Amino acid sequence: MSPVLAELEPITSNASDLHPLELTAQKPELEKRIHEKELAPGFKTEITELATALGVPEEQFEVVAGLLDQLIDYSPEHANHSMRVAIGTLEAAKLLGADTNQAFIAGLLHDVGKLVVPLEVLEKPGKFNNYDRQKMSIHSKAGYKIARHYGFSNDISLAIGAHHNLQEDPYGIDDNRLTRSSRLIRDAITIADHIDAAWSRNDDYESESQLNHVMFVLDQDTYGKKEISGVRKNIELDESLGYDYHSEAGNDPKINKTGIAAYIARQVMAAIIEATDRINNELEQLELSVH
Repeated sequence: MSPVLAELEPITSNASDLHPLELTAQKPELEKRIHEKELAPGFKTEITELATALGVPEEQFEVVAGLLDQLIDYSPEHANHSMRVAIGTLEAAKLLGADTNQAFIAGLLHDVGKLVVPLEVLEKPGKFNNYDRQKMSIHSKAGYKIARHYGFSNDISLAIGAHHNLQEDPYGIDDNRLTRSSRLIRDAITIADHIDAAWSRNDDYESESQLNHVMFVLDQDTYGKKEISGVRKNIELDESLGYDYHSEAGNDPKINKTGIAAYIARQVMAAIIEATDRINNELEQLELSVH
């Protein structure tokens, strides 16, 4: 068992769901690393600049960065995914009307619970068996407990704990515990998480299954005109690119649900790709400067 896994295990296994702030885990080495380590080159500038622009308190971001670094050490692939999802979550949050500051932090930490998933499961190629699924399914609740333990808001923690609830095989904390604000953040994470995972598999992020997933999220929480005003306000700007976001209803053009889902998917994916390109360019420049 890794040192990080050993120190987080008491937090995630023995702590009560109802009293997450009463945790008493002994974690001096983890605490030290959290406040000393820095983000990996490339992501550091992108994530730090976004956090600054959003007004994330410095002391809070230090903890976020430290936890992300532990995930980088444990599984770089999942850490990179978390940072991409945070960028996509921020874009989705703007469109859904979620709190962008909290959504960004929740996106960064949405998979922090994977620190307690055995590495042989986390990085297993191919399909999971029942044992693998059981081990992987703990990461949502573990992420909730870790977030609460380090003093993150209830909305951030709840969104992390419920980000796998809107899928065929849901797992996480009870949806009934979510507030309206935490539900908006959770939905933004869910959309970004799903789209980034598809992109990582080289799937078409605008395929029928992807759009159906976005529509499913929107249907679950019955988004009305107010919540998706960002979509309706900006959607016309994209039509010149040849995307059909409207259907005719009498003489009134009406934005249909498929069009809204397509727009959200495109905007989230574009944000992820643009940020990844910037990060890759920065890494190339760093390599050139070394040589």
